[in-house]
Amino acid sequence: MKRCFLVLGPESSGTRWLTSILCDAGCAGSAEHQQPWDSEPLRGDLVVWRRSFPHGAEWPNLTAMFDGLRDNHYDVFGLVMVRDWFAMESSQRRFRDDDVTTNTQRAYRDIFLALQDVPFIVVSYEALLSRPDAYATRLLERLELSQPVTVAAIDGNEKYYGEILCHNYGLARLLSR
Repeated sequence: MKRCFLVLGPESSGTRWLTSILCDAGCAGSAEHQQPWDSEPLRGDLVVWRRSFPHGAEWPNLTAMFDGLRDNHYDVFGLVMVRDWFAMESSQRRFRDDDVTTNTQRAYRDIFLALQDVPFIVVSYEALLSRPDAYATRLLERLELSQPVTVAAIDGNEKYYGEILCHNYGLARLLSR
């Protein structure tokens, strides 16, 4: 049985991180921005294909992706990344000039509408961050991938809250006087 895991989410939601975990667990694919399967035929019985929304300047057509995978005898399984909304949008603003809120809302709407007849689970960036090895182990067990992995976890949210935390801490100290 050939299986393709589609890692889906808005830009900056953690799709590259999750894809790298699946690659470490034995799936063919890449966590890079350009995906090999965008220009090459899929190879292997276990494949991971990452798709952020938008992907570059394009809004992916998931239905066409699902159909193409099924035509090539792959069982399709979706993994939808979710991340702290404000950290995700702050990250997006570093490289996008358009309305990131509208893009993020459209991304989740498009993903979940397309997944109506595809099995999927939602993967939490924060849960993976708080218990990286334990969460990855449970996830890989659910996906029936037996490769043990050690997950490198760096809190990508901290930089977007650090300044607020310092400001609030200073305000709390001022009020306690």
